[in-house]
This record gives sequence, structure tokens and C-alpha cells, in this order.
Amino acid sequence: MDHDVRQFVLNSICRHPPEHYAILAGNLSDPHHVTDCRPMPPMLGCDGRLNRGVSHVQLNALFIEYYLNMELLPADKYVLGVIHSHPSNLTQLTGRLDGSGQGDIPSIRAALGRAADAQKNWNDFLAPIITMDVEVREPTFTGWIVRLDQSTPIAADIVFEEPSRDLVAAPIPIEDWMTPYLALVKRVRADRSSSTGHKRWMIKKLYQCMRADLAAKIKKHRVRRCPT
Repeated sequence: MDHDVRQFVLNSICRHPPEHYAILAGNLSDPHHVTDCRPMPPMLGCDGRLNRGVSHVQLNALFIEYYLNMELLPADKYVLGVIHSHPSNLTQLTGRLDGSGQGDIPSIRAALGRAADAQKNWNDFLAPIITMDVEVREPTFTGWIVRLDQSTPIAADIVFEEPSRDLVAAPIPIEDWMTPYLALVKRVRADRSSSTGHKRWMIKKLYQCMRADLAAKIKKHRVRRCPT
């Protein structure tokens, strides 16, 4: 998983009691590499409440389809699986008979079956489980992969990527970086051949460029902490 996914999960579904879930997404050309994560609301039950509890959660197909069509497919990405929380003593995927719609495994196999019917090249359903230590509130991630050609889930290691060393750089020399912009602003203010309105417009544009340049440099040079 991308190094930002872990913190995103911690800040979302891990903050609530089980069960909650999030969609995992990425490119089908690299179906074991998760680049995107999106928490989703459960389906509404007959009583109008979210259909979830300490031992179940019903995925919301309409929300997932909207996310797929509006965000993933335009970016050449696809759903890769679902990460969801379980009670602290349950690290296995649950399951009943295929077609029952009850439990993790039948639901996952049904999703893969629909993808196969639609001729989507989605063969490995990533189905990691999160359990929380109730005392220290630390998560445990247990990896599983479900395939239609395998009768039982496949245990999988979960690796959270470290940030590229190319992203780690020395602090931005802010004074050296600001000097050319401030010099340009000073020249515009001293220009007697331009109107006051034009000079204000020029200075505003310079500051906009300055902010955009700084944001790009921060994004490029920031040091990201990778979870251990």
C-alpha cells in the first residue's frame, strides 16, 4: 500500500468501532499495489439506519459504483478490494455458502464473478482486515486475497511503502527563494510609467506565482514519515 494509505485508514475507519470499511483502489496493471483509499457509508437498512454492527457491515453498492465511475475509471484505476474492521479477536474472513450473500467470502466471490462476467481483468480481491487492541488502541492489519480459482482465501503480507528518497531533501532556503520575487515586486512599485491599477494587478500576480511556487516546492521537498 502507498505510504499515505495507512494514516488515512487510521484517521477514518479505525476511529470508530467495528465494523466499518473503505474501498481500496489502484491500477489493474499492478493489482497488488493500493494507491487510493476511500471510506464508504454502509447500505441503509429497512429501518432507515446504516446496516452495520459489531459483527457485520453491508457495502453500499450505489456509492461504490459512483466512486468507480466518477473518480477511478477517469484516472485509469479500478477497485482492488475492501479493507474493513473486525472485532479484536477475529482476523479471519467470514463466510458461508457461495451465493448466500452472508459473510465476507461469498460477497467477495460474488463481486469477482460480476467482474468476470463484465470481462474486467480483476482477479485478485484484496481483503485486509483491521483489528484494534482495545487497551492501547493500536491496529493490526491482516492481509487476505480472494480469487475465484482458489477455494480458500490466500494469506498475504501487507507492506506500507516508504517514501521515495527522492522526496527527502534539505530544508527549503526560504530567504534565497524569496529574494527574486521581492526584487520584482520592488521594481513594479518603482515603475512610474505604469498606472497604479496596473501595478496592483502585477503585484497580485507576482504574489500568486510566489505562493504557487512555494506550494510546489513544499510538496516536492517535504519529508514524509513512514510508519514502522
